[in-house]
Amino acid sequence: MNDLERAKKERRGYYTSIRDENLNFHRRGLNARVGMVSCGEDGDSRAPLIGVIQVNAGPGDPLRGLHLHTGDAINLVVEGAMCMDGTWLRPGQAKIVPRDLIYGDPIASKDGCIFLEIFESHDQARPVFDNPRDQRYFDEVHGQYMADVIGRRDSPATTRSVEKPARAWEIAKFDEIDETWVKTGGLSSRCVFIGTRNSPDAPVGIAIKADRNISDLVASRRSFPTTTAMVVLDGSVMHDRRWMSVGDIFVCPPNQMNGDLVFGPDGAVIFLMFDKRLGIIPKFEDEKDQAGFDTLLRKNAEEVASGQCEKSVAILPLRDKHTKGRAIVYETIEAVERYRAETGTEW
Repeated sequence: MNDLERAKKERRGYYTSIRDENLNFHRRGLNARVGMVSCGEDGDSRAPLIGVIQVNAGPGDPLRGLHLHTGDAINLVVEGAMCMDGTWLRPGQAKIVPRDLIYGDPIASKDGCIFLEIFESHDQARPVFDNPRDQRYFDEVHGQYMADVIGRRDSPATTRSVEKPARAWEIAKFDEIDETWVKTGGLSSRCVFIGTRNSPDAPVGIAIKADRNISDLVASRRSFPTTTAMVVLDGSVMHDRRWMSVGDIFVCPPNQMNGDLVFGPDGAVIFLMFDKRLGIIPKFEDEKDQAGFDTLLRKNAEEVASGQCEKSVAILPLRDKHTKGRAIVYETIEAVERYRAETGTEW
């Protein structure tokens, strides 16, 4: 049993990445391979599902033909680039697509593309293709894989809903700051809403961009009352004394304290996906951090969490001073040897 599977079984947070072979990538018949990460309890078909999709440079990929989903989806580029439906998406940029909208006619860049397709729920991840031939191909080649992921083999209805989608599609650029972001000192935050409008039970994503001088001047360890998945989109960030780079992912179950953050020398952009909006209210380990959130940020965050509105909000307050005593000093040679064994360091 690998550590990812063990962590799931023990219901604790785990690290993975866009290239982690433990994601059990499916690659049959493709110019790409696909792995899946659940943003919720295993077996919860209502929870968001994150597809890690690696597309090689080449003539195209039958999996990515024109299609729709019966729930909203976020297509977020992490590495490389792709031209989707006539628009180039670069690292840190996303196409957000409402349910029942046909999309997904892409061209991967000359170096290929790695992107995340974040589905509103497991149940709504299976695509309905515009071309019946593509649907037959998908069902034959990938049907069992999807059944293993979402728990059933049957395809969704092949007719589109007559109801008007609650949202319009949009392009979100997490590498650029504009009027859609909320700025709190050297941190900027932008929310991405999918699912039922103004529903506390619907998923939400929050992009957080840290300026290059933030370092550890940000509220430390906290927990959320819902499952979260964090991916690094730009720069680097130390998370609980572990450096994470572009494409690294941390998945955390509800109510687990984590997130002692140090943003790298060039700043960073991270994207947090929440299983439920009602879970974006953090509980901080440090009383001063909690007071900072309660005083400055709680009111707006609770408006989103309770379903009163959909607007960008900040959830991490800043600190006045950095945290002292981060340097690692070992007092015995045995402790040094343990460190070397755990990290692979030879000196």
